Amino acid sequence: MWLADVIIKDASFLMFDNSGMGSHRLEQVSIQSVPPAASEPKDGITLDGKGVLNSQPVDIHIITSNLQLLVTGNRWPVSVSLRSQYLNGLFKGSLALRERMVGDGKLELNSDDALALNTWIGPFLPARSRTPVALSASVLMAGDVFDVSQLTLRFAEISMSGNFQVTAASSSGRQINGKLEASVLDFGDAYADISDTIYDAPLSVQRIPVGNIALSWRRTIWHDIEIGVGRATIERPPQTNRISLKIEEAALYGGTLRGNVTLDNLEGMHALNIEAKAVGVSAGPLLSSEQNAQSPVFGGNTTLDVNLFSVGGTLRQLIEALTGKAQMVATNGVVVVPELTTQVAEADGDELRFRSFNGGFEITQGIATSEDLLLKTDEISLVGKGRLDLANGTIDLNVGRLNSDGGSRTLKRYRVSVPIKNIRVERINGS
Repeated sequence: MWLADVIIKDASFLMFDNSGMGSHRLEQVSIQSVPPAASEPKDGITLDGKGVLNSQPVDIHIITSNLQLLVTGNRWPVSVSLRSQYLNGLFKGSLALRERMVGDGKLELNSDDALALNTWIGPFLPARSRTPVALSASVLMAGDVFDVSQLTLRFAEISMSGNFQVTAASSSGRQINGKLEASVLDFGDAYADISDTIYDAPLSVQRIPVGNIALSWRRTIWHDIEIGVGRATIERPPQTNRISLKIEEAALYGGTLRGNVTLDNLEGMHALNIEAKAVGVSAGPLLSSEQNAQSPVFGGNTTLDVNLFSVGGTLRQLIEALTGKAQMVATNGVVVVPELTTQVAEADGDELRFRSFNGGFEITQGIATSEDLLLKTDEISLVGKGRLDLANGTIDLNVGRLNSDGGSRTLKRYRVSVPIKNIRVERINGS
C-alpha cells in the first residue's frame, strides 16, 4: 500500500468545545504532498498544510512513513509541527494498528503571549500579562486511554509538573485522574469583580469530567490574596453529578486553612455544602486590597469556623439561600470604621484597637444574625446584636457601649446600619 499524493483544497471545519467554552472555526484549509527537505527521509510522506483558525493563519508540516507500516501492525513514525503567530508546537512519535490503536510520543507547545493565546483559542488558564507559555509532555495511547507523563507547564505565572490519565470512553464519560505539583498557581483576577452575568449564570456540574486530581502547591495567588504551601483534592465520583474540593491543609497569612466544598446537582437544582476552618489567620493582610490601596476594615489574629448549606440554580441563588452557622474569635486587632471609632468609642483617629472580638452567627436564607458580638479594648467593651445581609451587603446592628468610671458602669446604645461600604452610626435616644 503506497500513498502517492495528497491534495486537499479549501476545506472548512467547525469544532465545538463540549466544556461549554465555545467553538473554533478552521477555514481555507489546504494540504498537499511536497518533496522532503534535505534532512527528512526520502522514502516517506511529507505534507504541508495551511489554514485560518479563528481568523489567524496557521501552518502545519507533517513527516511520516509508508502507510503499509500502520496497517500491518508495525510502528508508523509521525512528526507534526505547527506554526502560528500565537502558538508553535511539535509532536514526534509513532502509531500502530493492532487489536486497538496504540502510540506514543513527545509533545511540545510554546507561545510568547499567554493573554493573546487565551483570546485566540482559549481561555485555558488565567494570565495577568503577556508572558510566555511552555508545555512539554510524554504521551502514551492505548485505545481510548491516554497517559500523560513527565508533564511540565509554564503558563504566565503558573508553573507545575505532574502526570495524569484520560479515559475517553468510560461508562461515566470522560475520566481524568492524576497528580499535579505546582510551585506557583496564579488564578489572576478571575472573579475578583463578579458581574451580574456571573451571578445569574446557570451552574453546571455535568461539563466537569469524572475523576480525581491530587494537587499540591508551594504558592497560590488569587487577585491580591496569597496562600502558602498546601495540598488539596478535586474529585467528581463516577455515576454522580457531584464535585468536591477538599483543602487538606494550606498556609494562610500566619495561620492554617482546612475545608471541604461540595456542589451536587439534585433534580435540576444544586446543593452546596461548605465546611471550613481557618485558625490563627492574620485578617488584615487577607482583607487588604492592593488594587485600591485601602486599609482593611478589620485586622487581628482570627479563627473562623464555618458550616453552611444552600440550594439554588445560580451563584446568586446559592448566596441568597445560605443557611448554617459561623463562629469567630479574634485577638489583638483593629477595626477601621471612622464613624464607629468617633461616635461609639468616642476616640480619636480612624482605628479602634481591641484585645478580643468574638461572636457567633446563625445564618438563614442569606441573612447572618448574631446575638452575642463582644469587642473589648483596654478601656471599654462593645456589645452588639443584629443582622448582615450577605447577598445585598447591608448591615443592621444595635451596638451598646459599656465603660467604667470610678467603679460604675454606663451603657450607651447605637445603631449601625446601611451598606457595609457606607456605614452610618446613630445614637439611640434615651441611652
